[in-house]
Amino acid sequence: MRNADLYSAWLAEHGIEGAPIPDESGLFDRGTLRCVLPFLLAYWRSDQDRVSVSPPWETKTWVERAEGWVRFLRADQMLDWIATLFPPDKEGKDFAAALKEALDVWLVPIDDPLVNRPGILDQRVEAIRVWLRDGRLTWSRRADWFPDELRRKRRGWTPSTRLKTSVPDLPAISLRAGRSTTVVRLSGAGGPQVGGRPPRGFPAGVTTRLEG
Repeated sequence: MRNADLYSAWLAEHGIEGAPIPDESGLFDRGTLRCVLPFLLAYWRSDQDRVSVSPPWETKTWVERAEGWVRFLRADQMLDWIATLFPPDKEGKDFAAALKEALDVWLVPIDDPLVNRPGILDQRVEAIRVWLRDGRLTWSRRADWFPDELRRKRRGWTPSTRLKTSVPDLPAISLRAGRSTTVVRLSGAGGPQVGGRPPRGFPAGVTTRLEG
């Protein structure tokens, strides 16, 4: 299932009206640009008193990495997180504002040739930085806000890595953080694996959040 479909289904389930929605091809129109809603590799770091605090949402599903925490996010999970801060049935205006701010970062403009390549677009994953500021989630894809450890070649993050998990409708995705790219194979059962063994620091609870 496309991430844009998960996004639309969540809005419909929660009775959200007036929010930006994708067209039949799963793309969003932003002025003269056409944009895709990628899956996210989220990097959380929010410092308080010079100590990085853990993510407040689904804390056990994150893995500590690079003085912060990382995990994958689908569109419905992104929206769930915003809704915990601003329940749309009670704080509709704040939810709408938070969603607009998030979409400004989540959506990625694409070149015209890619419009006819859904097999590539539907599998796209973008690295994103997220933290809390003044009680609101702040999202950024600025490469200089990602630590070097997330760019350095290492087990679990190199171009040759293959993570495996039981998501049959997502056969492969590419993770991008600055200059690095990780190809992720999302197929098979038994939880995430690298070279046939679970990768260090990536328990099944993290990547299997892509399921369902």
